[in-house]
Amino acid sequence: YCLDDLLALKDRTVALDVDDMASDLGLSHDQIRRSLSALHNAGQIEYRPPFRGRGMKILRRVPVSKLDVNYAAVEKRAQFERQKLRKMVDYAYSRKCLRRVILEYFGEEISHLCCHNCSACLGLGESQQPKVLTEEQILVVKKALSCVARMKGRYGKMRVVQVLTGSKLKTLTELGLTRLSTYGLLQDLTQPEVVSVLDALLDARLLEIEGTDYPLIKLTESGRDAMVGESPVHMVFPLSLEEESELTAETPREGVLENENREMHFHQELFEALRDLRRKLADQANLPPYIIFHDSTLKAISRQLPRTLSELQSVKGLRNRKIMAHGDQLLAVVDSFLESHSEARPLQELGNPQSVNLKSRASPAPTDETTWKLWKEGKNLKEIAEARGLTRSTIVTHLEQLMLSGRPIELKRLLSDARIAMIATAIAQAQSDRLSPVKALLPDDVTYEEIRLVRGQLAQKTVGRASD
Repeated sequence: YCLDDLLALKDRTVALDVDDMASDLGLSHDQIRRSLSALHNAGQIEYRPPFRGRGMKILRRVPVSKLDVNYAAVEKRAQFERQKLRKMVDYAYSRKCLRRVILEYFGEEISHLCCHNCSACLGLGESQQPKVLTEEQILVVKKALSCVARMKGRYGKMRVVQVLTGSKLKTLTELGLTRLSTYGLLQDLTQPEVVSVLDALLDARLLEIEGTDYPLIKLTESGRDAMVGESPVHMVFPLSLEEESELTAETPREGVLENENREMHFHQELFEALRDLRRKLADQANLPPYIIFHDSTLKAISRQLPRTLSELQSVKGLRNRKIMAHGDQLLAVVDSFLESHSEARPLQELGNPQSVNLKSRASPAPTDETTWKLWKEGKNLKEIAEARGLTRSTIVTHLEQLMLSGRPIELKRLLSDARIAMIATAIAQAQSDRLSPVKALLPDDVTYEEIRLVRGQLAQKTVGRASD
């Protein structure tokens, strides 16, 4: 192994066993390796260190037809790996307790539904627990399941979303999907909202994804039973749609507070204008829109109607960094909205009397005043709704705002003292901005309208104390 021996191998490539060389020369493995590297750097030899990772080496070449390959075992292994990948994707989108998902992945059975420590539990709390859905929510679920069934598992999730929302894509017509009876069944929802419904159904195992390169969505046996009504539906319904199912389906447009969106606790037109601004900012920064502002932040702005940078700081979810970067643009959109809607005023957050902006004590809108006159005449909710050609839910919204403006709405005309006290206690216990947690603490015969009225009365008292 002297240099002369190595030079005699000029222009030849040979394999050396470094351990054998070290043993013969009485040197360590590292000494041999360093010496070979030094000779390589000096230009005397070309030394290629051994490959340290996992690799393959062809020992002999044979025709493919003679290879002893168990293709069934290879495919089984591939399916197993794809299933693991799918579970990883499901974990990323899951709204369930993440600790529970991990433990179930490794085969453990968990009795509790929430760990109250992971990001999912801390972000959504008890609303993460599956529950029996309302009739309106079940209808949405059945429509989605029916669409998947009629598409026979031959399409991906986004194609199902396009069919359910009644997309006008030429491709749908070419594929004959516009002729399906489920085409446009959920056209009142946006595509992201329908995506959230499908994700919830996947999470509840009523739907499943098959395939990795071209993932297709199809019904499970549980999903088929739920679709035909043979089994009750227990699942976590998308939070963005839960409030809509609690209110009445249609509310005519009258004034700025009554809009086509069934969530009556923010100014919808302003919200849409803020979303347009967010889309432009996202395009400029080449980022997803939710990175710029979350929908909940835009709704909070649409509810509070801030006019200055300092007022923007009170908006939940809006950090100083975002205010410094985009505050002036946000305020410009709000100012533009208020110029064309001079009667608009800040609204209260649903279910949270403590969060009422004191500006809500401004004069009521004309549409509220009309309701106020009928109320003073002694008419009840049904009579006012019939007289005005509006829904009871809209009239309840008017009464809420009238209470916040300081008008004396005596709920004893509608509810007993005991019932008012019971609902007020549930609101205090729920400590939630949403109606559902309050409803869950009350008897089944208590309506959402009653909860909203009592909540408005509590908010009125809170605002009154704060302004005194």
